Formats: sequence, structure tokens, C-alpha cells
Amino acid sequence: MKFTRFLALTVAFAPPAVMAGPLDELLGAAINEMTKNASGNSAPAPIAHGKSGDSLFFKAGNTCSGGQEERANSWAIRLLNDINPAKTPTIESFCSDLRASTNKLDAPCYASCESQYREYFDQVKEAKREAEAKRITVRQEEERRAAEQQQAEAARVAALKAGQVKPSNLKEATIVYNAEHGGSLASAPKIRPDGAMYYMNGKIKMAGDKPEFLAALSSSQDNELLANALRRSRGMGESTDYFAVIIPDQLQKYYFDGAKIEGGFDLVGRYISNTKYKTVAGQEKLAPVFEAVYLVFWQ
Repeated sequence: MKFTRFLALTVAFAPPAVMAGPLDELLGAAINEMTKNASGNSAPAPIAHGKSGDSLFFKAGNTCSGGQEERANSWAIRLLNDINPAKTPTIESFCSDLRASTNKLDAPCYASCESQYREYFDQVKEAKREAEAKRITVRQEEERRAAEQQQAEAARVAALKAGQVKPSNLKEATIVYNAEHGGSLASAPKIRPDGAMYYMNGKIKMAGDKPEFLAALSSSQDNELLANALRRSRGMGESTDYFAVIIPDQLQKYYFDGAKIEGGFDLVGRYISNTKYKTVAGQEKLAPVFEAVYLVFWQ
């Protein structure tokens, strides 16, 4: 009898929960059966369900528990930080999507979503608006500078081609003289020189009192250190592809003042002939000859 009274009291004062379901029904049936077996009579139906939407543990509409609230709040803040204002323009649309995507257990935590997160939503939206405006400003500035640079380069090229300014580097010299790279000619000269303009880099190997010299093909000054390192790592020596350069009157002073054996240079020259030379091993080879129109020694 005491056991029956305890069960009856337990059932009578059992707290309601958030929602009714199979678990509530099973618990109610189990308590009924236990009470019946203990007293021999059917006990009053247990209060397994209160109002619609209640269960043994929570009332419908109650605020969520501390653990639920913390988890739900963290999830909401994470989603808020990732919003796209164009797709989610208002707190109402955000809360609607949030409730639609959350699980039923956490749903009560978002009952006051609009008022709870409105201020933070507005802050995030404004921060994203400012960030987007800044990004657009930066992009526009970059585009403006790029356009100005293109215009300046186009004006410089036009001035170079018109002979209004002199080339300041090999790249500009190739524009002025419409030169092609002539490195392959050092290893395979044409049978008949074509008189076209070519550019290349080299190092002086043989020179005398005359305004002419024999050079070995080389990498550019900027790539020289890297090229040397690669050759050493592969057990290779310097290039054995040679070409000859003739210095015209207007460049002779510059040539004799600055030329030195093993000195590097940038060249644009006209391919005018071929010449024969002998290697250290006594092999006779053919080298292309260029008349310099642009010559700069490396510093």
C-alpha cells in the first residue's frame, strides 16, 4: 500500500515536458501497470500529458535549459557572422531561416530571436556593408592605377617608336628596334644572315684594340646567379655558344671606356654576317656577327 501511494504521488506531481510523444506514453503505461500490480486495482490515469504540446519534462513555450541555450546561441551567432546581406536582408528573414533549420529540441530557444539578435544582426550587416564598400573602393583604385599605368606605357612606347626618347633598358630597346631574341643563332647561325634586329645577353670572351669582340651567350643580369647555380648543380660549364659584335662609331667611346673581359652586357644588333673561329680543342665553328645599335654593360 505504501508503494502504491508513493507511485500515485509521483504520478500526480510529475512535472510536464516540452512535447508529448511515445516515450511519455510508455512511461504512463508502465506506471499504470506497476500501480495496478501493487494494489490489485486500476490506478487513476497518470498525468503523463498536460496541455497540448507538454511532456513529462518541459512545458511548451518554456525557455530552453542552460545547456541548450548556450548551444543554440553559439549556433545563431555563427550563422549571423556568415550572413549574406543580399540574401538575408532582415532579422525576420534570418530568424525564419534559423527556426526552419534547427532541431525541435532547440526550437524554443529561438522564440524571441527577432528581439534577441536584432542589434547584433544590424551590427554584422553594417560591418559587412562597410567591408564591401571598402573592397569596392580598393578595387576601383587598383583599376584606376592600372589604367593610368597602361596609358603611361602606351605613351612611352609611342614616344620610343617616334624617336622622341631613348630606350632606358633592353626591353624598351627591343620595342624601338622591333627586335627578336637571337639566342638560338649563337648555336645555329643562318647560312645567309637576314639583316634583321635581334637582342641577347652575353659575356665578352675575346677582344683587342679593334671595336669588335667575341662573346658567349649568357642569361640576363637578373637571372645570372640562378643560371650559374643551375649549371653547377647539373655539372655544366658556361655556354659554348658564341657570337661576334661589331661596334659602330657612335658607340665606340662607350665601348672602350667600359668593356672588360668576362663583362656582361645587353645587346640589340643587326645580323649582318657570319665569322669562323676555333675552339680550344681546335674545332672550327661558325658564329653570327651583329652590328650593335644598343649596348649596355652590366654594373
